[in-house]
Amino acid sequence: MRFGIIMYNKLIAVIVILGVLIIGGYFIYSSGPTVSAQGTSSIEAKPDKVSVYVTIETKEKTLQEAQQKNSVIREKVTDDLLLLGIDEDDIQYVNYNSYPWVEWSNGKSEEKGFIVYQQIVVKSDSFREVGKIVDVGVNAGAMISSIQFELSEEKQNDYKTEALELASKNARDKAASIAEGQGKKLGRLVSLKSVEFNYIPLRYYEASGATADVAEVKRAAANIEPQDLTVTASVQVEYKLRVI
Repeated sequence: MRFGIIMYNKLIAVIVILGVLIIGGYFIYSSGPTVSAQGTSSIEAKPDKVSVYVTIETKEKTLQEAQQKNSVIREKVTDDLLLLGIDEDDIQYVNYNSYPWVEWSNGKSEEKGFIVYQQIVVKSDSFREVGKIVDVGVNAGAMISSIQFELSEEKQNDYKTEALELASKNARDKAASIAEGQGKKLGRLVSLKSVEFNYIPLRYYEASGATADVAEVKRAAANIEPQDLTVTASVQVEYKLRVI
């Protein structure tokens, strides 16, 4: 019985010692100098989407008349786009506003009526359709405010994976260079944060001034050619340092 108690006490002592060693080792391993670095990447991406911004602006003496006129043009644009084969989900109404129509002359303002403003975004994955979309808008009495190249959600995910991987490698390379400059090497990864991905749609055409030049926008649509977009990513990393 006494022998069993002695063995039990020894076992407890061993467990305690091991626990102290493990905890101590953990703190030693966790403490000490670290190195941080931010990695970036930039990729040229081929757009697979195009958005045409159709603007409908109507002016009338009464708000009701301006709204009614605007609605007629909107329905004409929508119906003709559907006949063209544009999916209804790719026709988005993004902005609607109405406000007093005021004109200035010789330093004096004159209220003429009301302005109703509405914007429609038409999305397509066929760049050849842009000219037809422009014709639909112009022929219905609307104007084209801009045309821009974009990435579909699927393409964004593909480029995001690639860009973040490159940014992460860039961050590690920078951290390794900093460590080597201090006579050390990278240890384990401590943290990975501030992961960012971004791309900005490319504005291919934008109307100049308050009114769009019909000939100009038709010429731009006829000569449309997809241009590369820039996809960027950044990653912040922190590594433990170990002696070489």
